[in-house]
Amino acid sequence: SEDDLLILVTHSDDDLTITPPAGWTTGLRIATGGSQYGLQYSWKVASAADAIAADFTFTRNFSAAMRSYICCFTGNDTTTPIREHQGTAPLSTAAASPLSIALTGVTPSANDAIAFLAHIRPGTSTDRWDFTAPGSYTDRAEFSVNLLSGSLATRDNVSAGATGTLTGTVTITTG
Repeated sequence: SEDDLLILVTHSDDDLTITPPAGWTTGLRIATGGSQYGLQYSWKVASAADAIAADFTFTRNFSAAMRSYICCFTGNDTTTPIREHQGTAPLSTAAASPLSIALTGVTPSANDAIAFLAHIRPGTSTDRWDFTAPGSYTDRAEFSVNLLSGSLATRDNVSAGATGTLTGTVTITTG
C-alpha cells in the first residue's frame, strides 16, 4: 500500500530554504522576518520503491540550526494527501508564558491524519520551553535547545468535518 510521507523542518534562519528530492512537494513555508527562524513542510506519496531506497536527501542553501521530523501516515488519501494547511502570523514582540498557539482549524475527510507543529523562538539561548498539544492529539516529538524550540503532535484517523480551533500551549520552564 502507499503511505503519505510528511517532513516538517524548523530552523534558526528564515533565509534558509530546504529543497526536497524529486517527487516531493513543498507546502507551507513560514519565515518570521529579520533573519530569525522559520519552518516549512514537504510531502510525498510513497511507493513500494521508496521503501527499498530507505533514505531521501534534502538539501539546504546554507548551514543553520534545524530540527526535522518525517511522519508516515498509512491509510489516508494518496491522491491529495495535503488538502489544507495553515499557519499563524509570527508574533513580532515578546510574549509572556504561558502562550497559546491557536490555528482556526481544518476540515479533514474521514480517517485522515492531522499534524500540528508549534515553533517558538526563545528569548535567550538558555530559555527552555515545554509544549502541550491540543486536546486529543498525541505528542510525537518535542525539542528545546539553544534558540530553537518546537513540538509536533498528530491526531490519526479523525472523523470527517471541521475541527474547530486547534490550540496548544507553550510554557517556559527555564529562563
